[in-house]
Amino acid sequence: MNINKIIEKTYSGDAYILEVLKDKVILNDNYEGVIVLDSNLSIVKRISIDQDLCIYNAIVIDEKEILLNCIESKKIYIVNIDTDEIKMMEMPDCFYDEILDKKIADNGNDIIIKTYKNNYFYLDTDQLIVRPCDDFAPEDDFDNKELDEEWIDYVKSEDTDKYLSESQIKIVGSENQYIYPDEDYYFCRLKVLDRENQKNLIVLSSDGYNENYRITIYKIDF
Repeated sequence: MNINKIIEKTYSGDAYILEVLKDKVILNDNYEGVIVLDSNLSIVKRISIDQDLCIYNAIVIDEKEILLNCIESKKIYIVNIDTDEIKMMEMPDCFYDEILDKKIADNGNDIIIKTYKNNYFYLDTDQLIVRPCDDFAPEDDFDNKELDEEWIDYVKSEDTDKYLSESQIKIVGSENQYIYPDEDYYFCRLKVLDRENQKNLIVLSSDGYNENYRITIYKIDF
């Protein structure tokens, strides 16, 4: 297994959320909105959303829309990355003590969202209505994976599983490989990015003062 760093860029600011929509990279823009980057990690645009925006998690809805879970303000935002359209809904009572984890399935405007407590909800992304999903259980979620406390993020792809902690990334193989952060930096998130017809690993890291962040793309050859 060969791991090669192919692009790395450093920007000022506090970024801790990373998501990928097709060939676009999405980061939180400090506490005001999101930043959209291309697959070469150049900034395409910034989308302002709200002041004091604290995003607990981001969930990809489709190739254009991303859901932002903001616990402290008790709001959910759905942002269209192409048109900059923003939909906002007040968080329903059933979400007050929940952190949204990921999208499980969709059926038109209805998507099924899993929370970190292994509860499931329907979310109508058009009418912005949430209701419990009683006909879906954790055993029906074949991608449901409980992480050891050591790991804070995880991606599964066709070739291998990848785990991230603040101090290392483990790439599972016949012999596990590891990536370590640069000095004075710690890892925040990792995803898989489609770039030039290849699936690359993209990693977000931050300095110890949360004043600068670094985005790195790795090519992994097996």
